[in-house]
Amino acid sequence: MEGLPPEIILIIVDILGGDYETTNAYDEKKTIDASYKDIRFHPEKEENKLINLFDKPFRGIADALHLASTCKYLYETISPATFKHDIKHHYGSSLLLSAKKDNIIGVKKTILHGADVMTYDQTNFDHCREPPFTRRGRISVVRKPTFLCMTSLIWACFHGNAELAKFLLESGHTQTALGGFGCTRYVNVGGSGKSLNLGLLVKLHPSRAMLCHTQKEYEDMRADDRLGQRWDAEGLTDVGASPLFFALKSCPDELRSQWQSTRWCNNQPVVESDVNGRRLAVARVLIEGGASLITRERGKIHAIHQASAARDTDVVIYLLNELGVDPNVTCENGNTALHFMAMNLHHKRPSGQVRIDFPPGREQSVIDMLISKGADLSLQNTTGWTAEWMGLCFTKQNWTDSMQKKRERTMEIEKLIEAKRAREDERRMPEIREWFMARAKEIARD
Repeated sequence: MEGLPPEIILIIVDILGGDYETTNAYDEKKTIDASYKDIRFHPEKEENKLINLFDKPFRGIADALHLASTCKYLYETISPATFKHDIKHHYGSSLLLSAKKDNIIGVKKTILHGADVMTYDQTNFDHCREPPFTRRGRISVVRKPTFLCMTSLIWACFHGNAELAKFLLESGHTQTALGGFGCTRYVNVGGSGKSLNLGLLVKLHPSRAMLCHTQKEYEDMRADDRLGQRWDAEGLTDVGASPLFFALKSCPDELRSQWQSTRWCNNQPVVESDVNGRRLAVARVLIEGGASLITRERGKIHAIHQASAARDTDVVIYLLNELGVDPNVTCENGNTALHFMAMNLHHKRPSGQVRIDFPPGREQSVIDMLISKGADLSLQNTTGWTAEWMGLCFTKQNWTDSMQKKRERTMEIEKLIEAKRAREDERRMPEIREWFMARAKEIARD
């Protein structure tokens, strides 16, 4: 095919790409009939079977890329065309898919061909059953396109990729792109034309767990789900989670596939400790790039809250020592960093409630660091609870150190007040002296 003119090759690529005016897998809802016996819905085990029921989307594009790989001439002609086709008709999926795979070369190529670096993720599908759930041994399985409030930078941060995060910031991605509850979205084509349908994600969708700052918040959300009070039901409200929020709860490599799936298996805590230093590396990139330390608008969550909840000692040291963060800073509900530690103690696995397995010594180290910088163990949140009453354990030495720091702070405040009074008196001394001299002259004249 090397002798073919580029125009003919591009026509072939267009044909392989399909009629995007009428078909686009990222816009289409699909339903198939399957055997209930063969596919029982168990999120931990059967998700791949559920997904594999459907044909893979964009086979034509895959064929075009395969054709491009056969020789240099075809590659140089087809590769730019497929990138531009994807950016124009498939919501820049090449950018998001590359970011989710840590493929910085793919990200660079997509941006080079004109992708909007701030594009939100529409590359995932929601797979669920549809009633009736059983019908003569058959089951209806639905695949719906989704709109996730996740950009390439958010995915890079959630995967702990500091190099990619830095590149995206340098490429124009701002830190004002805030994550929130996504939705399902698909286009209906009827006699009256096209209409866009929006709906709620399945309750176990991983993106919902991504937005929770602690295990307790996730369990509270799931409890409200069971009561029919979904947090994302009213207008698909924006949570306002910044890239730094996702960086401070980035996932380990072994759990990446679970977070990118269509179901959160619920057999892992939603917040765990970082064991490889990635969170600190990404946090530095974002903060040095101007990120606010308020990482989530909903609840006014602070970076020190997240770092403490995860028992990330290196991040806590960075925030306290280098940035001078107040350990007693509170969220909207009056919770301090110690309260957030108490909210991330237990995990409801299928077998029941168990304590989250943090690396040995991490919890006590974080408590000691917070106290050394003045954390007050007796502070209560808006519901009147201290961190200890919520389940966080302190040693006698912790209480001794906390009271000592409290006395030291009180003495420092008193010294500051005395110094201020002294400065005020010194400032007024010339006025007082002048008044006395004037008064003395009046008395002398009399």
